[in-house]
Amino acid sequence: MTVDVMLRLLAPIIIIYAFIIAFINYNITRQVFRKMKIDIPALPPFANWYLDNRMTAAMIMIVCLGVILMSSGFQVGSYLYMGGLYLIQIVFMLLGLCTVTYFLKNNLGVNKLFSGLIVVFTFFSLGNIYILIGFVDNILDTRNLDPNSIRRALRRKSVNK
Repeated sequence: MTVDVMLRLLAPIIIIYAFIIAFINYNITRQVFRKMKIDIPALPPFANWYLDNRMTAAMIMIVCLGVILMSSGFQVGSYLYMGGLYLIQIVFMLLGLCTVTYFLKNNLGVNKLFSGLIVVFTFFSLGNIYILIGFVDNILDTRNLDPNSIRRALRRKSVNK
């Protein structure tokens, strides 16, 4: 671990930390509001989490901006590139875990505990496969959860013709 590597990891770590804190804060706030008899909807189950294509495009644009700045000789470009790349990998890995959990529960009828154990035990040996599964799910919307997916846009376009 060098200072350079730590600087490159700083942005993805801060973003992931912010999402974890937001998740905890939402659940605590929901409990407090429930005691005050104010109903706030629960977060969707883990298997139903998805990433909007616009967010994926934003992350890809950050990586591309990093490549452009890096090729122009700016040091900040390497930080943007590596930070964006790490962030994309982590996000797609999380989406891959969600996708596998979804298909284990909905298509194979595996209960929550057993699907969780399968995902945890396969995570350490198949981490890169989960990144690929998350990427494919984000592009193809295999779970039909994203209302703004490319698949639905193409379907709407073909219906309108």
